[in-house]
Amino acid sequence: MLFCIKQMKNGSYGTLAILIIALATFIRIMLIAFGWPHSNADEGTMGIMAMNILLKGEHPIFFYGQGYMGTLEAYLGSIFFSFIGTSLFALRLGLILFFALFLANMYLLTALLFSKKLALITLIILSLGSSIMLDTELVALGGYPELLFFGSLSMLLVSWLSISQDQYTPPRKKLLRLLAFTGWGIACGLGFWSDFLMLSFILLSGLFLVIFCWKELLKGAVLFLILGLFCGSIPLIIYNLKAPSNLATITVLKNLHNNGNFQLAQMHYHGIIPFGPQLSGTFLTTLPAAIGGPPFCFDAYTHFRLSGYLGSESSMCSITYGNVSQVIIALTWSLGFILLWSISTYSTIKNMWDLRRRNQRKSWAISEKQALVRNSASLMLLCSVALTLYLYISSPISAAFPTNSRYLIGLLISTPALIWPLWELYSSHSLSSKSTSAENSSTHGEKLSHSSTLKTNLGRYLLALVVILFLVGTIKAFFEIPTVQAYNRQQDALVYKLSQLKISHFYTEYWTCDSTAFLAKEKIICTSIDNALHPHYNRYLPYVSIVKSDPDAAYVFPVGASQLVPIGKKIAHSSKHFLHLVYDGYVIYKPL
Repeated sequence: MLFCIKQMKNGSYGTLAILIIALATFIRIMLIAFGWPHSNADEGTMGIMAMNILLKGEHPIFFYGQGYMGTLEAYLGSIFFSFIGTSLFALRLGLILFFALFLANMYLLTALLFSKKLALITLIILSLGSSIMLDTELVALGGYPELLFFGSLSMLLVSWLSISQDQYTPPRKKLLRLLAFTGWGIACGLGFWSDFLMLSFILLSGLFLVIFCWKELLKGAVLFLILGLFCGSIPLIIYNLKAPSNLATITVLKNLHNNGNFQLAQMHYHGIIPFGPQLSGTFLTTLPAAIGGPPFCFDAYTHFRLSGYLGSESSMCSITYGNVSQVIIALTWSLGFILLWSISTYSTIKNMWDLRRRNQRKSWAISEKQALVRNSASLMLLCSVALTLYLYISSPISAAFPTNSRYLIGLLISTPALIWPLWELYSSHSLSSKSTSAENSSTHGEKLSHSSTLKTNLGRYLLALVVILFLVGTIKAFFEIPTVQAYNRQQDALVYKLSQLKISHFYTEYWTCDSTAFLAKEKIICTSIDNALHPHYNRYLPYVSIVKSDPDAAYVFPVGASQLVPIGKKIAHSSKHFLHLVYDGYVIYKPL
């Protein structure tokens, strides 16, 4: 594959890029058509939002029950619901659309900054992935596929604006550039509304614009940029005009970064947040999982643990290896990533330094300016890695919830800058061969040729290894389909049984409620309760009053749920008679 790409003609790149994107889209459509990955209550909430948008005319700004995470997935889901009906498959189609557009952005960005050949390699790598990576891309939890799309689009637009600023002077080209400034503002506004993790890309790409396009900004382009930001931020503006100060976006953002303090307080650290668990959580669990490796599940409360992966965040780790082996493998992935980032950063800075040293004169040629901008844009991508990791490690989330690898999904946008040194080793072979062919009779030529061959093989093998590992991860996802389908059948069977028992309202726990309500298309409504049997953590509040007003509401809980003990005591002291049924992993109490 790498050799074929190396030999391709220029006209074939776009065609092959479209085919790769189409194949990546097809793979993901096949997975969700088979029900993979399994759903959860949060995705059920997104589905309920989509139904309410379509059927009730609601216009939610944020995910139910919180003041962050935009609702583009719900709005797209409502559109697909209107065409093909309400289903988990239709809800997830919007995510695949965002991912396909992300791949298109990455091809254009990589071709602009590096080469079309590397752009195809980047597409191949991003089209594949481990089960955990694919899970993050396909579960409608809000914000993460949007982050990939808007983050890559912001980087693409600022890179194009900076590279092409001296080339286009006709009015049409100026208009196109003004549209690009506006587009950057819209992408940043919508991206930040969708996911606050977009902040890293807004800061870096905005700084990049100021450095390389400040003249245009002063001449009026800043007005179009602000217009774009305003249009993209309309949902946030509407929200903040009505929200109390303690729920304003800035306050929510600050609280999100500090999230996890309550959980860490349970770790007997006497209110002092230790840095060790944050590093361990990041480099043993979160980072390996985010980049396709097997994570070691780090439990910040007690000790290290391993659990089997089914696609959920709470059980995302492999049990293929022993504890020590798993730690070594997870750490190897993280250190390998950091090493690759270090090499790429060093090479990029060295190239920029060499350019400035070779061009001490005041006026630079256009090609030299473009080379400097391209290297600077590559450095911008690499800085996004550093900033994303810093924000994650510095937050208690990295210790309290290390299995949330989706918080590092933005690292995928830096893929071309990271693998560029490997591609340079591989692609430099023909040039080295030409330079040594004229002196192949000399000893120096033989040594240089031998050295270039070693470098070429190293680059080729490392790139091939990355592709193979991601391909294995994608194939593994298909092997997980039977297990996930068994889970889905259990969920469907519960909905069918509740309908058969004529249960339309019931009390349950969080992870059962919204997923069941969505699968039943709100023909069955529930509310979540705690151990004191009080409403607890319900995202859609109208459900609480509906269930509470029904004196014949049932109790439905997974076997082993902590709420079953107080429910049993309540029923024992009740004058009512209840039907007690254990069905397919669930305990059901229905008033008679």
